Amino acid sequence: MCFYLQQFAVESLIDGLIRTQSGVNLFLLNPSGIIFGQNARLDVGGSFVGSTANALQFGNIGFFSATNKNIPSALLTINPSALFFNQINAAPIVNNSIAPAGRDPSRFNTFSLRVADGQSLLLVGGDININNGRLNAFGGRVELGGLAGQGTVGLNVDDKNLSLSFPDGVTRADVSLTNAAQVNVRAGNSGGIKISARNLNLLTGSTLRAGIGFNLGAVDGTNKAGDIEVNATESVKIQDGSFISNAVFGIGDGGNINIKAGSFTLADEAFVVTSTFGDGSAGNITLQASGQVAFTNGSYIATSGVGLGNAGDVKISTAGNVIFDAQKSFPPNITGIFSQVEPFSRTAHQFS
Repeated sequence: MCFYLQQFAVESLIDGLIRTQSGVNLFLLNPSGIIFGQNARLDVGGSFVGSTANALQFGNIGFFSATNKNIPSALLTINPSALFFNQINAAPIVNNSIAPAGRDPSRFNTFSLRVADGQSLLLVGGDININNGRLNAFGGRVELGGLAGQGTVGLNVDDKNLSLSFPDGVTRADVSLTNAAQVNVRAGNSGGIKISARNLNLLTGSTLRAGIGFNLGAVDGTNKAGDIEVNATESVKIQDGSFISNAVFGIGDGGNINIKAGSFTLADEAFVVTSTFGDGSAGNITLQASGQVAFTNGSYIATSGVGLGNAGDVKISTAGNVIFDAQKSFPPNITGIFSQVEPFSRTAHQFS
């Protein structure tokens, strides 16, 4: 079952609680823009989609328009198939929330926007700006992206698993995470992140986190984290201590990190890592760039095994230059690309 909120003429400023019944997917649609204030919270029984699209499409049945007050009742009980943008410049979505959001599966405090564990949280703009805010879908899925022009974004709904498909040939919008912003899906199993953008900027200590959390997972061998996927038609910039991590701290195998971009820059002690500190193997890292790849000032890509498990592979392909600049880093040899099993790990001891 789905529930739809529509608003138009002015942007939606949400600075309190949005609540639905258990098992209900919520779609918030406002082509004038959406802002989540510092006190914004979600208590949504199913998945949540926030979008500045003009309408939701339901296959051949019809549209749910943000400007049409006469909504066919039949559309309220089925899932949409696409988000329709007909503006030249789609409005942005901003998340500034720092409100408490309970404890994660490892019992750490969480903050900002959260859906129930195993559910999906999708923001589809215009530009997406997460400023000190967080997005949490533990064991579920977070997707961020949008269009800078007119077009249709496909929406796939498979029970709790919601995902997007972006058209070719349409200019995408930018996604920015700043001031310790965070996306976190780390749990005992599954948990994936996907970002589709023109430019992705991870700045000032912002992070993307997937993997197997502390004291989570099982010994039956079925636990595996989901992947982190980034697809940017122009640039990916990760700077100022920001990072992307898919790590195993409990029991299970880590997921992969796949990045596709025009140009790629890691700077000022930023990093991209897959690792295992628990019982399971780390995932692989794949980077494809059509332009320059640059590592500067103590930044690195690494996959490592510190617990009981193997490190993954690192694969980088680019049509441009690959630049390493460690002149300002400390220690100076930390800039680079690594794949290693640490000598004090249980895997190293097992095979030594």
